[in-house]
Amino acid sequence: MRRFMREAKREKINFGWFTKMNLCRVAKGERPLSFALCKQVREYLARKRAEREVIRQPLRFQLGPGGPRVLWRTLEPPTTLPPSWWGPMP
Repeated sequence: MRRFMREAKREKINFGWFTKMNLCRVAKGERPLSFALCKQVREYLARKRAEREVIRQPLRFQLGPGGPRVLWRTLEPPTTLPPSWWGPMP
């Protein structure tokens, strides 16, 4: 849990107060580490990293049979679509 908190702090990803409180309790040894908490924190960090990657590279240019196209990367969560998915620009 200390590693997750350190990674989140380094990447400036904020946890909610309840999650932070639970992580601190685990780090201090007051509470055992549950698989559900570990899984949720890992998924949250992965989702936030994917969202920041989308924000960094929002546009893509593609040449095809219909001529050049500008594609816009959507902010869909990575659980429903692969992170490299590009949707057409609205």
